[in-house]
Amino acid sequence: MTKALSDEDAAADLADKVRLDATSMRRVADSLRVTATALYKHVANREELIGGMLDRRVARIDVPAGRVPWQNALRARIRSRRATRMQSRVCAGSPHRPIRENA
Repeated sequence: MTKALSDEDAAADLADKVRLDATSMRRVADSLRVTATALYKHVANREELIGGMLDRRVARIDVPAGRVPWQNALRARIRSRRATRMQSRVCAGSPHRPIRENA
């Protein structure tokens, strides 16, 4: 796991405890026991950090295995997405965003 990914996980965990709009670079840094400046070595800005947080949470959505009818696969993805959104404040208020290839 790269440092940026662990930063994104820590930020997402923090956002789940507080609101997403209350998740600042400084708060994330404090939760990691580093300076806010140290975070900028791993992410360009808060927007990139939030994008990574969302990507990590969206990656939890299960993809149905095997060959199943498309209707069943779609239902399973919707249920999994809903469960992910219910578990995370990061996803609850976020618009849909494509997952980055390296997530």
